[in-house]
Amino acid sequence: MYLLISILSFVGQDSVNYDATDISCIDLVGLRATEFVINSDHELKEFVYKARRSFPFKYLPPGTVCEDFPAIEFNEKTLIGYTVMVGGCNEPTWDMTFLQRDGEYYMHVEVGENGSCRALFTKSYWIIADKIEHADLIHFEKNHHK
Repeated sequence: MYLLISILSFVGQDSVNYDATDISCIDLVGLRATEFVINSDHELKEFVYKARRSFPFKYLPPGTVCEDFPAIEFNEKTLIGYTVMVGGCNEPTWDMTFLQRDGEYYMHVEVGENGSCRALFTKSYWIIADKIEHADLIHFEKNHHK
């Protein structure tokens, strides 16, 4: 039943071309925000600075160079991130889609919780999409189910 409702909520929406990217060397735990829309080099540098100030002690495996972000042509592209947290006993199932409907964009994450323990699981999704000038056109949604 739940899956049917989720599928019906996306009828009439078009998937959007994007490239998944990884900036896992930045720890987002200390940031209060979970939704990120970055449209310029300046905004990216500001984001990195804030993330490092909020939690500067993230362990990085030997050889990790955190300055190696993907090259992004911000004249043509937008970097979008969404961090989702859920409790449980084991790693939950995660599924992310990025869709467009009526000129607005939706980053949607389906999260399947595994158990009722107090452990907290976090996952961040980062994508590079064609330029979206106005951040308020991007909506972030999470459906959480057991």
